[in-house]
Amino acid sequence: MIAVEIPGLKVDFNSEVPAELKPFWHDDMNLYSAKWWKDLWLHSSHIEIEQSFSACHKEAWNDWLQCDNPYAKHDIEMIAAENGKYSGIVEF
Repeated sequence: MIAVEIPGLKVDFNSEVPAELKPFWHDDMNLYSAKWWKDLWLHSSHIEIEQSFSACHKEAWNDWLQCDNPYAKHDIEMIAAENGKYSGIVEF
């Protein structure tokens, strides 16, 4: 049994990144929704998903944004720009 909790999106972007996130978005970004991860893992016959959900844990985001990781420093402006519309925590 494994548990996963990663930064992600509330809903995947269809074909275009929202305008407010474009200044922060890079081609190598790998933020996806719980649905995206679930669909990926369902391709394996070795994985059984017992529970999945997407939540926004303000405390987890705040801890990340306050750490000294350079990616976190970059994310401060991105999180402010998106104002809670897109980001969340994906949990399985």
